[in-house]
Amino acid sequence: GGTWQRLTTVVLVMAVAAGCTGQGEGAGGGNDEDLLRNHDWTQMPGITARNDILRVSALDRHIVEQDSSGGQPNPPLNLAGPHLRSDGDFTVTARMSGVGDDDGDSWLRLYGRVPVIYDEWRQERPSLRVGVTADGQVKVQIWDGEGDEPATSKEFDCGCSGTVTLAVSSIGDTFRVKADGRRLGSVQDPGVFAEGTVWFGLEADAGEGERREGWRLTQLIARAE
Repeated sequence: GGTWQRLTTVVLVMAVAAGCTGQGEGAGGGNDEDLLRNHDWTQMPGITARNDILRVSALDRHIVEQDSSGGQPNPPLNLAGPHLRSDGDFTVTARMSGVGDDDGDSWLRLYGRVPVIYDEWRQERPSLRVGVTADGQVKVQIWDGEGDEPATSKEFDCGCSGTVTLAVSSIGDTFRVKADGRRLGSVQDPGVFAEGTVWFGLEADAGEGERREGWRLTQLIARAE
């Protein structure tokens, strides 16, 4: 009873516009959900999908005023592909290649609610962003829905470069962060996923003074805890 409930707390929702839902079985005996294979990432700006690998290019998208002033960041998220419904604790694991090495920051963003854009303004709603910085640190940022800037921003020493497997777990009121199986630390959760949904965004920041080719996402897995 209890074990089965834990294994079914994360449900993959496919083709939301068509109203189709499904639950897959992965290497974890139904406990792992592969979010790359057989799912649509092609409609997300900045993404090139090939052989279940996503290349994430730097877009530097901003929302500007009518007079071309301002420049609020407007990173993309995947509305046409998979998202999660969860009524409990879960972990999302991402294997990222081409990160660190002084070549711009690389990000996975998990949205508890989809941002809303009003004319020349983007309303940031609750989300968590985790990634590897250009100098090889792991950074976590949390938006609580109360402002445009992160309410929390925390860096962890990692020395990460090349290929890194990041895992972020939502456990009770805490986010736990790991890199290559090594626990880096935790951050307080203000209720980012209180509505029980998780949407995905991928971002690449341009490197200093040069055009960046981007990074690659080679694995994205969700697991109920």
